[in-house]
Amino acid sequence: MGTAPGAAICDDYTFTFTDADSLETTHQASVDDVTWTTVTSGSTYSSIAGYSAAPSPFTLYIRGNPAVDSCNKASADNITKIVSTITITSPASERSWSAMKRSASLIRS
Repeated sequence: MGTAPGAAICDDYTFTFTDADSLETTHQASVDDVTWTTVTSGSTYSSIAGYSAAPSPFTLYIRGNPAVDSCNKASADNITKIVSTITITSPASERSWSAMKRSASLIRS
């Protein structure tokens, strides 16, 4: 699996995996080993059901189609979510926005 145990990730990061079993054409991912989402290698973490509510660190589980082989499962432990440290405290004031529009129209003239 392309995510090493102990990795630090953002929501839009992708994970990769390979499966040597040619009968496995469908794969699923889970962050709780209960709820499963169909994925492909290169899917984003945020595409997995329950990802946003998962604790940090968490374990990523990947399995093949359980109808084909219920033993075909891998996991990567201790994956930490990176949390944004940027906070927008307020939008631009109307006065600032009007001044920016006037400046832009003067530049185009």
